[in-house]
Amino acid sequence: MGISLEYIAGFIDGEGYFYADTKLRCSPHLGISNTNKKIIYEIKEFFESITGIRLRIRIDINRQSHHSVCYYLIVGARTLRIMLKDLAPLLHIKREQADIVQQILDATPTVSGPGHTSNFKERTMLTRLLRQANVRGHKE
Repeated sequence: MGISLEYIAGFIDGEGYFYADTKLRCSPHLGISNTNKKIIYEIKEFFESITGIRLRIRIDINRQSHHSVCYYLIVGARTLRIMLKDLAPLLHIKREQADIVQQILDATPTVSGPGHTSNFKERTMLTRLLRQANVRGHKE
């Protein structure tokens, strides 16, 4: 099965989530989870082929059923910097969250050190907005 950016956008709208943690320097991530191992690996390979950045998949077993396995693909800020501008316009349900993540990325310096401002307060405020948008998304 050939995967397209449009397919991945639909998958993210249904199975994905954007998040950023203030404890981790407000670095945004995209998480995609599903019980279908094949599709998670295909999405992983799609992102890797475009960005050249290796991604990891985490595997969890549902402790209640003892046999339900869920695969989590975590897409970090480096990959999002490359992919989000093309991906965000294709999102319907998660578009607001993607736009906030883009603002966090824009406010995050790609180089650290003297002369580079961190905009930590702005990123913290945007992270809170992302958290609020995620809560609103669950209620709709």
